[in-house]
Amino acid sequence: MVQQCLRTHARVLYRDHRVRYVPRPDLVPMFGWGERLVADPTAFRGLLADFRADRRARVLLASYDNLCGHPFLTGRPGLYPDAPAHLEALHAELAGLDPTILLSVRPQHELIESYYLQHVNVGGSTPFGEWLRRIDLDALSWLPLVSALRSTFGPDAVRLIDFRRLRLGAEEFVRHVLDEAGIAPGLVIDRRWLGRHNPSLSAAGLELALAFNRRFRDPRERAVVRSYLQRYFSNAVDPERPTLLGAQLRADLADRYGAEYEALFAARLEPATCEREPA
Repeated sequence: MVQQCLRTHARVLYRDHRVRYVPRPDLVPMFGWGERLVADPTAFRGLLADFRADRRARVLLASYDNLCGHPFLTGRPGLYPDAPAHLEALHAELAGLDPTILLSVRPQHELIESYYLQHVNVGGSTPFGEWLRRIDLDALSWLPLVSALRSTFGPDAVRLIDFRRLRLGAEEFVRHVLDEAGIAPGLVIDRRWLGRHNPSLSAAGLELALAFNRRFRDPRERAVVRSYLQRYFSNAVDPERPTLLGAQLRADLADRYGAEYEALFAARLEPATCEREPA
């Protein structure tokens, strides 16, 4: 959602705020799941060289959600076990610059459900119960990743974004991200952009997606199916959400990680904002 907004406003960001935004598709061949940056940073170095040569841009802005690698790796400790190596590679390439690193996090039960729905969105067909058995519920802490970021880039360079702020609305969330990045405070957001973004599958949509994913294997067919489901069977059309984690397991995860999670934002997030419904 943030990436969509930044891409929509890329020209305004550059013209009025001297911010050069790099769209996510441009970063995929450079980063992959972070392993490409480690193996061959040539393309990323080219991007940085172009930025340094750009006399107008003061800030290079990028949003990329796969840099830390795959989560939930079987037999590997931690939520993102490959992240330290990838972050070290990024830090080495940013030498001489003054980066600000933003990390968006969400409560563990929300992370599990969201990642499973994404697994289905990209073609997965494993039922949730079977998929969940592969997840180490004792290794869902955000602290190792946050610690790796702070130790690599310095604590003052790292900002945490609580995904729950999205419940206050898309515009407020985007402005919060920009504020944390320290850029474009007066950005005028195109009202045509506002609305529901990145809709998730509804309960009926999830059942259809699992069935379709077992049937269709060709990426082109799956792209058509995904577009159809997002249009007619998302939670923007049908608000009934899939029932994934049961109430008891959600409560168990909250007991295990809740205090730790809240401590990340204790000085920055009012509790009341976590109780409001999505806009």
